[in-house]
Amino acid sequence: MYNYLVQKNGALLPHSKPQYVDFSDQNEGLGPLLVLYVVYKLLDERKLSLDDSVEITEMALQERGRGVVGYALHDKVNLLQVLMHYKVTAGVDSLFLLAQHVYNKTQKRMSHYFEELIKKHNLSPNSAKNLSGKKNSKFIQQYTLNDVLKIAELMTQINPFYLQILTLSKIAYKARNFLSPTFLLDQGKVNYFFSFLNISIAWQKHTSSDFTIVITQGIESSFQQDSVIERHLLGHEGLDRLISDLNVVTTLKQDRAIVNIIGDTYLGEYYTERRRKRKVFDPLLNHGYDYSFEKLNFFLNAADINLANHEACFVNNQIQSPLVGLKKFILGAQDVPTVNALKKANIHYLCLANNHTADFGAVGITHTLKTLQNAQIHYVGVGENEFEACTPMRIQINGRIISFYSGYWHRATNEKIFKFYATPSSSGVATLESVLYEAVALEKQKYPSHFIVVLAHWGVDFLPTQAYQKILANRLVQQGADLILGHGAHTLQSMETIQDSTVIYSLGNGIFNSDGEYDGYPDALPFGMIAQLIFEKDSLNLRLLPIQSNNRETMWQPDFVQLDDFNQVADYYGDIDFNAINRAQWPYYFEKKIL
Repeated sequence: MYNYLVQKNGALLPHSKPQYVDFSDQNEGLGPLLVLYVVYKLLDERKLSLDDSVEITEMALQERGRGVVGYALHDKVNLLQVLMHYKVTAGVDSLFLLAQHVYNKTQKRMSHYFEELIKKHNLSPNSAKNLSGKKNSKFIQQYTLNDVLKIAELMTQINPFYLQILTLSKIAYKARNFLSPTFLLDQGKVNYFFSFLNISIAWQKHTSSDFTIVITQGIESSFQQDSVIERHLLGHEGLDRLISDLNVVTTLKQDRAIVNIIGDTYLGEYYTERRRKRKVFDPLLNHGYDYSFEKLNFFLNAADINLANHEACFVNNQIQSPLVGLKKFILGAQDVPTVNALKKANIHYLCLANNHTADFGAVGITHTLKTLQNAQIHYVGVGENEFEACTPMRIQINGRIISFYSGYWHRATNEKIFKFYATPSSSGVATLESVLYEAVALEKQKYPSHFIVVLAHWGVDFLPTQAYQKILANRLVQQGADLILGHGAHTLQSMETIQDSTVIYSLGNGIFNSDGEYDGYPDALPFGMIAQLIFEKDSLNLRLLPIQSNNRETMWQPDFVQLDDFNQVADYYGDIDFNAINRAQWPYYFEKKIL
C-alpha cells in the first residue's frame, strides 16, 4: 500500500494518510527535492541564471541507470537544459550537475543549504544526508510527508517564470526521448509535477496563491499514482464504497453449483469482413451467429453460470471507431445478434477489461453498457469511470460470496494513445494496477470469508507467460486474490500456486473467430481451456477442460479435445500436481481442489 497527503488552500484534508505504511526502513532522504528547491530559490534571488553554462563533471558521467540522460565531457549545456532534464527524469547525473553548478556559483556546498533549510523550516533532522536521497549504510535518513509538504509549499512561492519548468512532461536529448512518469500534465489535470525515488508531488493551481497539493509515497505504478492524485483532486476520499455496498447479482441456493469461465470470446465481424473480401468460408456469413457455439451448447447449458471474456465492443452500424489508422485490430460486435447468440448459449455474464472493449471510444463503451443492461447480461471490468470499472461482480452460493474482478494490465500506448483505461473522470476498462488492486485488498481485509477471483487480461499473443504477469500475480495474491484466471494470449500459458492461491496465466481462446494464427507460432498450443468452478456444500474444485482452438481445423466450431490432444496438454502441465486427471471419459479434464 502507500501513503498520501492532500492539502487544499493551505488546509490539510482529514482523510490524508501520511503514515499508513512505514517506509523508514528504506533509509531514503529528501536530497533530490531539496536540490530542486535550492536551485529555484537561487534563480529567484538572481544568484543563478538559466543562461549559465554548466560544466560537465566526471562524477556525472559515472552515473548509470534510470533517468540518466547521457552527458559527455564535450557537451555544452546551460542551466535551463539541465534543470529541464532533471525535472522530467530526476536523473542522478543531472542532479550532480546542478549541485556542482550551485557550488561553482556560490562557493557553498549543497550540504550547507540542506542544513539551513532543515533548521529554518523545522524539517526532520535526518531528512537529507546526501544528494541522491538513496540508501547509504554509513548514515540513517528519515523524513515525513509533512517535510515534503513544507518544501512543496515553498515551491508555490517561486516566480512562475521559473516554476513553469515543472509543467514539462517530456524532453529530448541526443535523439533520445525522456517522459515524465505522469500523464496528468498532458491531460491538463495538474499544473506542476515532480517525482523522485518513491515520492510524487502534484500541484493544482486555483489562484496565484491557492493550490491543492497531493503527495504520494510508495506507489510503484505510474497509472495508480495518477489515479490516486486525480481521485483526491476530485474529492474522492476513499474506496470504501466499492466494498460497502455488497450488491449480489445472482444468488444460488443448491447443494451443487457450476460456474464456467470461458477465455477470449468474439464471434468475429472484423474477420468476417476480411474473409468476405477474399470470398472464403466465414462462420457468420455461411451459418450465422449461433453456429460457433453448437458443439459446446450441451456443456454450457448444463452450467448455472457461464462467464466469458468478451473481447470486443458492442456496436451498431452508426458507431465509428476513433482508432482507425492508429490500431491494427479494431474489434466490434454487432449488438443485437451477438447478444442473442450469447443468451442462447446460456452466457449471461461477461468480463470486459481487455484490449478491445474500448476500441470504439467513449461512445462505444456507453453503447456497450446500455446494450448489456437492456439485455440483462451482467458485466464486470468496464465503466463510465474507474470506480465503476473496478466494481466487482458478486454472486452468492449457499451463503458464500464470490467476488469477480476483471482487469487488464497497463500498457503506456493503450493509456496515452488509445485511451483504453478508465480514470476517475473518464470511461474505459479497469487496470490490474490501480483501484482494482486496492479494492481486492480492502475487500479481503473487511470480508476475509469472501472468495476473490481476479480475471486478468494480460500477456503477449501466442507467447509464453511473461515476467510482468508473474509480478502482477504475486502482487494480487499478496492483496488477497484467492484465484487468478488469465486470458489474452490466445493460447495456453503456465499455471502455478502462490501462497495457496491458484494462478492460471492464460485459458487461451474460448469462441474466438479469428483465422487461427497458430501456424506462425509453432510453440503455441492450439488449445484453450474452460475453467469450471464446482461449488459443493463444503468444497470448491477447479476443473480444467481443454478445447480445440485452431479454427482452420474445427471450421470455427470449438469442441472438447480428443485423447491424443488432451495428452499433449497434460505434457505441457506435467509439473502441476492435480488432484485428479480424467482420461476415462470424454470430455477429459484436470481437477484441482481449491477449498
